[in-house]
Amino acid sequence: MKRIYGVIDKRLSEAPHLAGEYSIADKATYPWPRPHNWPGQKLEDFPHLKKWYDAIEARPAVQRGCAAMKEQLEKQRSVARTPSRGKYYSASSNSKSDSYFEAAARDASSILSSALTVCVAGTLMP
Repeated sequence: MKRIYGVIDKRLSEAPHLAGEYSIADKATYPWPRPHNWPGQKLEDFPHLKKWYDAIEARPAVQRGCAAMKEQLEKQRSVARTPSRGKYYSASSNSKSDSYFEAAARDASSILSSALTVCVAGTLMP
């Protein structure tokens, strides 16, 4: 991630947005640094990326999209998941699965995919 952040930071030192003006490139790239704490990165180490990230995050449409993403995640987390005797009731299928971990991973993947879709869709709104 450090290399990717470095490349983006260098580009943003030359222009306020990735393609010069606000474009689909910014909208598609914005979700990448959102979980910047996961890979142990600090946006402060990349000043141009941080300035750009803060500007994109301040956009009203992005805030609406991220709020919708948070709401969706909370909704999906609240679905009852009942491990019982090594079985997992999957939120995605509401049926018993032979593998607790496979079903849990499938649900986690579905939640993350939905969350990113909602967040990116929020950046596309005017």
